[in-house]
Amino acid sequence: MIILRLDDAIIKSLTNNELNILKYVYAHTDDILNMSIHELAKQVSYSSATILRFCKKLGYSGYAEFKYELYKETKRSKSDVRAPKESAFSIQMIMNSLSSNV
Repeated sequence: MIILRLDDAIIKSLTNNELNILKYVYAHTDDILNMSIHELAKQVSYSSATILRFCKKLGYSGYAEFKYELYKETKRSKSDVRAPKESAFSIQMIMNSLSSNV
């Protein structure tokens, strides 16, 4: 799951329709990365103008910038999840190597 950095003022400024879009974004992040604004509008049953207003209220210049930041956040959150496993694997490899050398 991704985490968009939204403060309370931004969330309180969102309309019910925009809150529904936000819920959809959290639930379908990977799908949105491959959708155009028109495809997203069709999925959430709102107009592309509503999607654009939503993106601008979140502080983005438009849908493309929103999607790019969503991609970066998704990539970052996936690397955060993998980092401990990779380091644990590396530690295990070092321990095995030391054991076999002794």
